[in-house]
Amino acid sequence: MLGLFRRLLGGPAGDAARGRRPRGMSSVYVLELDGWRAVPGTLRRLSQTGDFMQAMVTRCGSRVAWWGTGAADTVPRVWVARLDGTEAAACVTSGHGMQGHPYWHPDGLQLVHFSSQATAWDPRRQFSPERTPSQLRWLDIRTGESRALTEGPWVDERPAVAPDGRVVFVSNRSGRLNLWRVDEDGSALAQLTDGAGPDYRPCVSPDGRRLAYFSTAADGSHQVRVRSLPGGEEVDCGWTKRFQWSHGPFWCPDGRSLLVHARERGAPSPALWIVDLEGGATERLDTPGIAGASHGTVDAAAHWLVFDSRQAADS
Repeated sequence: MLGLFRRLLGGPAGDAARGRRPRGMSSVYVLELDGWRAVPGTLRRLSQTGDFMQAMVTRCGSRVAWWGTGAADTVPRVWVARLDGTEAAACVTSGHGMQGHPYWHPDGLQLVHFSSQATAWDPRRQFSPERTPSQLRWLDIRTGESRALTEGPWVDERPAVAPDGRVVFVSNRSGRLNLWRVDEDGSALAQLTDGAGPDYRPCVSPDGRRLAYFSTAADGSHQVRVRSLPGGEEVDCGWTKRFQWSHGPFWCPDGRSLLVHARERGAPSPALWIVDLEGGATERLDTPGIAGASHGTVDAAAHWLVFDSRQAADS
């Protein structure tokens, strides 16, 4: 079972065109930035031994959450740590099934995640709408109180919290994996995308006016798309042609740029890139000591960068 989860986004080399990642254990790292440049000597591993990924930092930069399976565990859970190192990483979810895809509320005190009765994440079927149902739940990290956000026999996962507290998420309610939005209290459910999908990894801009996510391009690869909310005109993303695939969009604090992880054509591994949406310029974000990086997020001051990698840091 653990071996199956280790293959999350993994597969043979031929899978690279579909955005999958090399096999191996994944760890979560933090790096300090100064003007989007890495501060030398600040790289730290946050996660324990295991398979952990998709870290999310709070806007104020105090905490980071991620999900995965520890060396002694059999089921994926959500973990939280303080970035200043004053508290060790701790598992904050429990239960029979798995929990994952954490995303912070703007208040930095609660997060939303998916919860499923399934006990393993099957990467071979993560983009299939026919899977064990999962629901979204809010978790208050101060009290441990957990409450349902969505209910029903659906696959609800990969949530993202907008600045106003509403949640955009992936669901198979349409029969495909499209994006939906719901108010913080579970009301006002609305469908945002209606294409063939899969539409995945949504993220709402700091002003709440644009939605970034990735979907399947004409060549079959997964590429980032951007559209206005609540479902209007698409932004030109011609810059994606530079990459074999692009995933994991996360809005930079300026609201005009995206942080993505992508594999440049001919490159051996994915890297983090900053994309200027107004001009389409792309710039690789250096992660000294780590050759390949994915799922990057930053705080509102762009001081802390958290990400995951399947490549061990250089000693």
